Amino acid sequence: MASLRSAVLVIVALLVLASMLQFTVKHMESEEELKAVSVFTSFVHQARAAVSAGTSLPDPESYPLPEGCNITINGCNAELRCSGKLLAQRSIC
Repeated sequence: MASLRSAVLVIVALLVLASMLQFTVKHMESEEELKAVSVFTSFVHQARAAVSAGTSLPDPESYPLPEGCNITINGCNAELRCSGKLLAQRSIC
C-alpha cells in the first residue's frame, strides 16, 4: 500500500513539474515576441523617418530580432513574423 501511495505521489509531482515547465516555455515565447515587437517598432520609426527624408530604408536584417523572427517590407508595409506567425504590420509610407 505504501508503495502505491509513493508511486501516486511521484506521478502527481511529475505532472505538476511538467505543467510548470510548459508555463515557463510559453512565458519565454511571449517575452521573445515582446522583444521582437519592440525591435520592430524601432525599425518602423526609423523607416518612416527615412521615407520622410527621402533616404534609403534601414536594413531589416541589421536589427537584433530573436531567432526565428524577421522583418519584411512589402511596398509601404513592414511586417514582423516570428516562426511564420504574423505579429505586427505597420505602414512606413
